[in-house]
Amino acid sequence: MSKFRENIFVRFGFELFVGIISFIVILLFKEVGMSSMALMALLPIVHRKKHLDEREIHLMYKIGNFTAGAVFPAMVLFYFFLPSINYLAALFVSFFVLHGLIGLIVFSRG
Repeated sequence: MSKFRENIFVRFGFELFVGIISFIVILLFKEVGMSSMALMALLPIVHRKKHLDEREIHLMYKIGNFTAGAVFPAMVLFYFFLPSINYLAALFVSFFVLHGLIGLIVFSRG
């Protein structure tokens, strides 16, 4: 069980899952749906932090840079295609979804 909790794919998969669930709930319930992002408080229960080696630290920085570069175009898409959504909620949701997705892609490719 401890190897499962230390797996980095669990962390990014959980972020992707919370982002998708939050997006759906925010579309359905508007501002009240922002409470679904409280699921991220369960991350320490789902994933235990392990000591990362130099390669994993480099990949984490790479994921952060890719996420920062991808959130801006996502916000532009939210602005044009979903103008009624709360932009702060859209920022959080796009960050969680993109960080989880990019993290899974980068760590699976090495």
